[in-house]
Order: sequence, then C-alpha cells, then structure tokens
Amino acid sequence: MKTLLLYLLLLSFAYTIQAQSSSRQYNEKENLIRWPANFDPKVSDFYVHNEITIHASPEVVWQLLIQAGEWNKWYDGIQNIKFENPEQLSLQKDTKVFWNSMGQALNNKIVEFEPYATLSWEFNEAKIQGYHAWKIIPTENGCRVITDESQTGKLAKLQKTFLPKKLLKQHEEWLLLLKLEAEKSQYYSSLKNLTDSEINSKTLPRLPRNPDESLRYLLRYFAQTHNPLLL
Repeated sequence: MKTLLLYLLLLSFAYTIQAQSSSRQYNEKENLIRWPANFDPKVSDFYVHNEITIHASPEVVWQLLIQAGEWNKWYDGIQNIKFENPEQLSLQKDTKVFWNSMGQALNNKIVEFEPYATLSWEFNEAKIQGYHAWKIIPTENGCRVITDESQTGKLAKLQKTFLPKKLLKQHEEWLLLLKLEAEKSQYYSSLKNLTDSEINSKTLPRLPRNPDESLRYLLRYFAQTHNPLLL
C-alpha cells in the first residue's frame, strides 16, 4: 500500500510538471477571441493569456466550465458564487452571476455561449472592467483550452504595474485543476462499461485514481515553482 501511495505521489509530480500551461504576450495573428472593441488587447490596460492541452473531450471540459455552482469542488480561486436566479447552477447565455476574484466583487454577464467551443463573460465595475474568454479546440487526443482576459480601468492599471503575474498565476492554476478534473472524469467514464478483470488489466493511469486535497496542494505548488514564465 505504501509503495502504491508513493507511486501515486511521484506520478502526480510528473503529471503536474507535464501539465504546465503556456503563457504569452498578445499576438494578434494567433488570436482566436472575438474581442469587443473596448477590450481589444491592443488598447486595453491589462491582458493575460494561458492555454493548456487536456486529454479529455471538449464535452467533458465544457460541462466543468459551465457548472459554475460546482467550481469550488475543484477550484477555489473564485469565491462567493451567486447566480441572479438562486435556483440556477450552470452558466447559460445572458446569465448574470456574481463572485469574488482576487479580493474584488464582480458582477458578470455571460455574453458568448457556444456549447463545447466558446464561453465568455464581461464585468463592469467602477474601478475595473473586464472580458474573460474561453476557447475549446478539439485535438486528436482531447482538446486545447485557451483562457484570455482583457481589462480596463484604474485597478487594471495598478495590477499591471504592481502585480503583473498574479492573474496569470490564478489562470494557470485554474487550467491545471481543470485538466486534472477533466482527465479524471474522462478516465472514470472509460471504466463504466469494463469488468473488474478488464479494469485490473489496465495499466495505471497518468492521473492518481483518488486525488485528495494534499495532491491539490502539491499541484498548486508545482504550478508556481516549475514554470519559469511565472517566476
């Protein structure tokens, strides 16, 4: 048992390092986001880009992204999530949802909602305005996920000057935990129709079978310490 646990820990370390997302400056030629004119990164006050490869279907990733009421089960970077409609748990077109991010209360409205492909929301506060976009691009072994955010306003300018990597790191962690959750879900889904003998004959997956909070902390640790772009 101890050997298996050690193996899973080492597996999670290797997995985390391999799972790092890429970050870069705005590149108009490679841009895939339909930016509103006032949030075009060429003219906005602050912009961050992150992307990652996930070995799970766009459908699996999409469900995790739109179920905002369940985010805190696997990601805690967004707090106090409340829908305008208290009975609602999932994002939809024109949904209004409120949350706190990086200490700032944000009133968000879903402005783009293309199932399995595009999700975007906009917020407009007195000192900060922003547009956060997600793109899911199918690949041979799963999908490529892009998350970009463009901001304007006094707080955006201050953030760019004094905390230029904070939002980048937050999105980095979000993508890493999204990858972990999506690939875990995809793996468990693949086991549903297998017999016990077929399951036992399968090689151990790249992901720990039952990641707990300690592994989530390890994931966050490696996200912050093994990506030179974030140092």
